[in-house]
Amino acid sequence: MLSRKATMFIAAMFVTALVISIAGLANVRPRAWPYILRNPRGLTAVVYDWVWPPLVLGIFLLSSIFGRYFRSRSIPQNYERWGGGVFGVMAVLIVGTQLLETAAVFAHWYREAHPLAPRPAPGATFLGLLPDPEYLLRRAMMGIGGVFVAWMGNSMAKLVPPPLGRDETYDRGKKYRLNGWVFVLGGVVMALCAFLLPYPTTAVIGILLTCAVMVALQILVWLFLRFGADHARIEPDGEAW
Repeated sequence: MLSRKATMFIAAMFVTALVISIAGLANVRPRAWPYILRNPRGLTAVVYDWVWPPLVLGIFLLSSIFGRYFRSRSIPQNYERWGGGVFGVMAVLIVGTQLLETAAVFAHWYREAHPLAPRPAPGATFLGLLPDPEYLLRRAMMGIGGVFVAWMGNSMAKLVPPPLGRDETYDRGKKYRLNGWVFVLGGVVMALCAFLLPYPTTAVIGILLTCAVMVALQILVWLFLRFGADHARIEPDGEAW
């Protein structure tokens, strides 16, 4: 249900991620692969840097292409614009992170920290300034992800609900607003976890717990609106009877 312009942008991001992945995998030395396959950190780095970015963007692209041929009356009226913005920002974040991670491997910004990089030169630092750029980069990307979730929630609250049918039993606009607040508050908590909690274990656990609470709250919102007090039947013209 995305616009043609948004679909073309996601396609461009997918091709970019695919090129970065091919370049990254092609530059791994053949003798390094046995070590990578035996090393969980190395295997995780390969998947994180060069497998999941084009895979996720490919899923986005397919859903955008095939979504144009399906219509559902539960889709918000302004979903095309909202979805284009959300998926576009997500694509930029994914490709940007992938590019930074790949550059970190082959430009040797932090040879000590990255499991795929060659052995470091003595005293290697990130741009000569910071001793542990993996810590800085991952923490920053986690924080940016939290800010993105909060922004997405704020825009979700502004979605225009589809016209109501005779069988509709709850206000979809209220659902968008409540879910939007869940995403806003969850995104703020995720960003605070990324920047304030000890990295990586405590920060990651805090973010995962926040995601679990967000899912539970969204289920409660759905149950409240489906079976709660707002169960008046509504005519298509918006008048309850």
